[in-house]
Amino acid sequence: MSKVIHIINTHQLTAYKNSFCYKHFDIHSIQSHEVDHHAVYIDENGQVHARCSLWWKTVPTYPNERLGVIGHFSSENPKATAFLLTYACDVLRQAGCSLAVGPMDGNTWRHYRFISERGNEAGFFLEPDNADHWPDEFTENGFSEMASYSSALNTDLTVQDKRLVDVRQRLEAQGITVRSLDMMKFEDELARIYALSVTSFQENFLYTSIDKDEFIGMYAKIKPYVQADLTLLAEHKGELVGYLFAIPDLLQKQRGKTIDTFIIKTVTVASQYRGSGLGGLLVGEAQCRAHKMGYCRAIHALMYDDNSSRNISSHYAKVIRRYSLYHKQL
Repeated sequence: MSKVIHIINTHQLTAYKNSFCYKHFDIHSIQSHEVDHHAVYIDENGQVHARCSLWWKTVPTYPNERLGVIGHFSSENPKATAFLLTYACDVLRQAGCSLAVGPMDGNTWRHYRFISERGNEAGFFLEPDNADHWPDEFTENGFSEMASYSSALNTDLTVQDKRLVDVRQRLEAQGITVRSLDMMKFEDELARIYALSVTSFQENFLYTSIDKDEFIGMYAKIKPYVQADLTLLAEHKGELVGYLFAIPDLLQKQRGKTIDTFIIKTVTVASQYRGSGLGGLLVGEAQCRAHKMGYCRAIHALMYDDNSSRNISSHYAKVIRRYSLYHKQL
């Protein structure tokens, strides 16, 4: 008989480590991501066909709702998805949640959202991926889109926003300088980036705080691939007031191609400089530097569609991919 099993100890997953759902899943993340509940769907032959984790103790806030989060999701077929999502929603409802949100691995610092419109462009480095049938299976089980996101591609790095000449002069007159990341002080630089991020992101959709060590650990994993001149820091009298983090598209190399694309992952400015043009200046400067380094294309990655980054991107790039985060009333 098919059933859903609550996994209390990761040792229970040993028998399933070679299954579709666990072959490429880091089971240690169940503990490191402080999961409140992990579950698997098993058929009558004892084979795993779906998994997910649930969070409700430490989750984002949302007006007039108590959120329950569904993440670490994987499923082989619609039947498994239906069984597991029904179970997940029941558990979250019993925990006192009023709204289920997913896919999200606990918070928006980690993997979240599905690709909902894939387009024709190949996947890029650090882009989350999913089976194409998962978004439809969420909606077929009562979920609807909560928020939309997009990635856009700029194929001409020589194009510059003409307004940036005046923006640069004005910001320089105010004492703002832009420099490359200092790789010799990598962790110190990340600590400063962390401090700015946790303050400037507080108004972001579904924001939750993150531990400094986890933040630094996330970036430390990709340190070997970071190119200093693609990550820019804006400072005023020694204080970090903005940054742009970008990285080469290493998946191009895995596909046997020359790396001619870089990915702008994050653009952030301090609250007192919002609307000043500093974010746009960082994007323009990064693209100019990348062009001089031999890059031909820039991907503006995973932008929240109601965010100012999307407005900056629209001056240069066209949307190549769309993503969705879903919710369901419990």
